[in-house]
Amino acid sequence: MYLSNDQVAALSECYRVLASADDLHELRHLLAPALARALRAQSLVSRDFDADSRRYAISFAHNLDEAHAQRYEAHFQFCDPITPVLQPLRCGGFAHALPRAQLVRTEFYNDFLRPYEMHRGLNLYACDGDAFVGDMLAFRSERQPEFEEGELAILRMLEPSFTAALLRLRKVRTAPPAAVVDDAALLGVLARQSLTPREAEVALLVFRGCADKEIARSLQLQPTTVRYYLNNAADKLGARGRARLAHRVSQLAAAPVAAGVRTH
Repeated sequence: MYLSNDQVAALSECYRVLASADDLHELRHLLAPALARALRAQSLVSRDFDADSRRYAISFAHNLDEAHAQRYEAHFQFCDPITPVLQPLRCGGFAHALPRAQLVRTEFYNDFLRPYEMHRGLNLYACDGDAFVGDMLAFRSERQPEFEEGELAILRMLEPSFTAALLRLRKVRTAPPAAVVDDAALLGVLARQSLTPREAEVALLVFRGCADKEIARSLQLQPTTVRYYLNNAADKLGARGRARLAHRVSQLAAAPVAAGVRTH
């Protein structure tokens, strides 16, 4: 299997994150961009599974409209023909689930995958025995080539470490889930970190999982302007890169809860 220098560096970063992440939020935010580079993927999604309700929930979306990703929870998981086939395999691509000629005739492809250029997919599932504990789903556009055996081999190499990291971080998460801080309160916290109102708004939306295009639409800004505010916010918070910025905001979000800041 041949890997480019960039893929080797990205794979090394994946292993570093899997070994050092302190919580699930940090793991997903830092792993996704590195894994996308290693797989030469356009976008990624990570899911959780509620064993009681037997439903999936989108926990993180990288380079994908968050609102569209959430449509999977509301509807498309119930007509997903891929997950039931691939999950027992732990690693696999769309072609392992069903022929492309059959896939492109499904509602799942035409109404969920195709509108957001998720034409080609490669899935990594983490399981503890028979129990599903999380996944990473990588996608390529129609303009990109199909995923090949080399990319599948990368996922197979990562699968044991990915599973171990998810199990480790679930076990250490002994405290009750943190309350969700009210957006207005968190904007105030960010303002006290010397962020301008626009920088704080962009940082908040990054923390909420929004892609740059979604932030641009929400704030009626140009994508280049979003990147300008994002970089300024990252510099002021000492968080180099988008993933670390989101993690830093999550740390700040936890602080006001103990101080009685309004939550919901």
